Amino acid sequence: ETQTGSIPGDADGITAEGLPIAGIHVADLTTATDGQVITIPITRAVAKMELILTNATGDNFELSQVVLGSFFPDKTYLFPQETELALPDGVAYDDHTFSTNATLSDGESQTFYFYFYESKAGEGAYTIALNNGADYAAAPIMLDEDKPLTSVARNTQLKVTGTIESKDVEVSPIFRVVVVNWDTVENPEISFD
Repeated sequence: ETQTGSIPGDADGITAEGLPIAGIHVADLTTATDGQVITIPITRAVAKMELILTNATGDNFELSQVVLGSFFPDKTYLFPQETELALPDGVAYDDHTFSTNATLSDGESQTFYFYFYESKAGEGAYTIALNNGADYAAAPIMLDEDKPLTSVARNTQLKVTGTIESKDVEVSPIFRVVVVNWDTVENPEISFD
């Protein structure tokens, strides 16, 4: 089955709409007893980005927008496929701009959360710009010094860190990423009530 359209991309949208999750388990219920518990393992059909920005400008930094590159696919399979990162034919990628009203004091770090379908947009697509690129143009998300991020599997979490330097230096932030299985990472508290 194919899941189409965009999922809500930030923590507020996830709280309101939930996450696409799939699980399959076969059990014989003919011999079930009262109170019997059946565990169904689940896999999130999305990846999660935890963006940690640190202000090193020497002053307050007003953050009004985070622009994420063209790595948001418009559809995915609801259930995991036999091949990792198997996406439906005709998948299209788009960028997304998330509005915020954050002020980071000098030396302060703040964390932002974003969600998207598994993605294999390729080199150059995984970028982050701040304040619509007016303050800091799109910079690549890097796995290490010379290896950019090129794909993200479902049910993984990206822990992306970036330091915002003074604009006088004229250097865009360098965004570093660590990719981990989502099951092994403590998640922030999000109420689904």
